[in-house]
Amino acid sequence: EPGQEIAILQDRARLASQSRNPDLEPGCVFYDDSLTVELKMEEELNSLFAGSIENHDFQVYLQPKVGLESRVLEGAEALVRWKHPKRGIIYPSDFIPLFERNGKICKLDLYVFGVVCRIISSWEKKGKAVVPVSVNLSRQHFAEEDFLERFADLAQQYHVPAGMIEFELTESIFFENHQINRVGDAIKRMHELGFACSLDDFGSGYSSMTSLNQLPFDTLKLDKSLIDYIENFRGQQVI
Repeated sequence: EPGQEIAILQDRARLASQSRNPDLEPGCVFYDDSLTVELKMEEELNSLFAGSIENHDFQVYLQPKVGLESRVLEGAEALVRWKHPKRGIIYPSDFIPLFERNGKICKLDLYVFGVVCRIISSWEKKGKAVVPVSVNLSRQHFAEEDFLERFADLAQQYHVPAGMIEFELTESIFFENHQINRVGDAIKRMHELGFACSLDDFGSGYSSMTSLNQLPFDTLKLDKSLIDYIENFRGQQVI
């Protein structure tokens, strides 16, 4: 719209450039009205966040991990869902990337971790079998030196046995190569504190076999793109 006020055109250009992910979208970007709609939605979600944490609108579900040989429950993964009393269901695809960008994901991770600690504690009190539960850990945490201590304090508060919680990192941790040493030190500290650590989405594009030598992960979760080739001989060899 070349007839628009220059200030509006500048705002739109700025909004378009800020919406671009430089890791995934090199080159030019163009403004369209959907960016304004998206910005308004993000502002709304940001304003709802603190109240939703306080009111427990974020709900944690456990996705079971069943042993292929044993056919019994051997673990679970904690998944967070946002059920706002007025806004309704808010999808993770709408709020997780947003909170990753603005840092709120760290508070959400700690919230989910606390819920998982309470669940494991309740299993023990009721005499139920306790299985390890994995929780997602954003790479944003690694900007802070002693971030693991807050998680350890919570686990201690609820008397969670060692080895019953696994931190799950995604392959995006390899976006910043200079963080490899810091991540390695953090994983060693996790082990000292009684936590396990897994790497999710391995093979989706960023990590390498060299990374596995550098970082002492306990569990490797293969990306679906690797499993897609399981029917041919070459795919089986790679896996």
